[in-house]
Amino acid sequence: MRRNALLLGLGVLSALVRTLSADVVFVPIPDAGGIKSANYQTTIEVANHSSSDGALNLAFVPTNTSGTGSVGGGYSFPAGRTVTYEVTKIVGGPGLLKVTSDVSGLGLGQAAFYVDRAAENAPWDLPVISSANQFTPGTVAFLEDLRRNADGVSNVEIVNLGDAATLCTIDLFDQAGTAILPGLNATVPAEGHAVSNDVLIADHVTEILGGEARVSCDQPFYAYATFVSPDFNSFRMIPPLANPPAPAGPSVIVNMPGQYFVSNSSHPNLDLPLPLVPGVSYRRVTIDFDMTIRDFTPIFTGVLGMFHAGGPRFGKTLYFGFNVRGMRGRVLGDLGQPTLEAAVKRNVAFDAGGTYHMKIIYDTPTRSVLFYATKPSGIPVMDALVGNFNWNVIDTGGAPVRVQFGIPGIADGAYYPPTGWRFSNLHIVATP
Repeated sequence: MRRNALLLGLGVLSALVRTLSADVVFVPIPDAGGIKSANYQTTIEVANHSSSDGALNLAFVPTNTSGTGSVGGGYSFPAGRTVTYEVTKIVGGPGLLKVTSDVSGLGLGQAAFYVDRAAENAPWDLPVISSANQFTPGTVAFLEDLRRNADGVSNVEIVNLGDAATLCTIDLFDQAGTAILPGLNATVPAEGHAVSNDVLIADHVTEILGGEARVSCDQPFYAYATFVSPDFNSFRMIPPLANPPAPAGPSVIVNMPGQYFVSNSSHPNLDLPLPLVPGVSYRRVTIDFDMTIRDFTPIFTGVLGMFHAGGPRFGKTLYFGFNVRGMRGRVLGDLGQPTLEAAVKRNVAFDAGGTYHMKIIYDTPTRSVLFYATKPSGIPVMDALVGNFNWNVIDTGGAPVRVQFGIPGIADGAYYPPTGWRFSNLHIVATP
């Protein structure tokens, strides 16, 4: 799906682009922990809103190295276009991609990190760090849900945006909020990147779920965490919060017990606007339902999507779209990113005639989405936790968030409605 340069219309990313004419932008390349038989890819969006071709200087700064003198090579980008550019060939492992330009109107949108193993993958959003989203000296970045168990360990990674080396503190807390002592120190080179590996074992914690790290530095900085494991499916990125998590607000619940939809030629899809409170951002949407498959369509079957009207992709903002390619034993989860083409691809053995319990959890604070399916016996057949790319689940008052089962017709000659498939026992919970 990904190409070196995918050209789209001007203006797709105008709200997201970090203009570089007056700033330096950093994209961290995480330490994925040496996942068995995995390849890593990094792609960035470049938007050139000027009327002439322009160039970015892309320099790779390895972990524990100062980036103050790094300039890198110049890479040309066409006028009036937003392109996706794969920088895997530039980076040499964990570290930073330092991006500079003196051209007005040239900048970055989003970036993505792909853990690929054979024909399966796990896409994750990468932070694009600049003066607009850095943490100022002395403030705290909160990293939630750190864990250490038989599956893997948690790392803390820090980016120093300052022009001098910085001393950072990493204070750790267990799931009850009790401090794990002593705290840790980390020194990060100027315009550099550092990794504190397996931070919980450093304080002799051998197993924990729901831990927290609080990171602070004496230079402008950015911090995030990762969970690393030999299993590519277990890797995850953990973004920072500027404040401790706020208490959850009242949830919106949709219940439709029994059979609520059968796709047919007259009614191929079911469109459900969610009754969210207008103007309120929802941090998590959980969708549970039972699905009975009839026949597989020739290529992809469009099962479920969540979106709202208005946005850069066919006039919509797509949170996710879930598709089954039954005759190949594959699923494709579209993550709604208009240019990076981020999509999760997995081998999943759904059977024609089979019934499955489906759960999808879309979470904005963790920037993740879980696609999970079990047989009636409870045996999992799909367990895919990956990144998401649209982080404001909100009813603006004129564009409600919608959950759609099936699709209205054949799309692109490849995506078909789930004709004859039966859907039962819907339970949706949206929590602000």
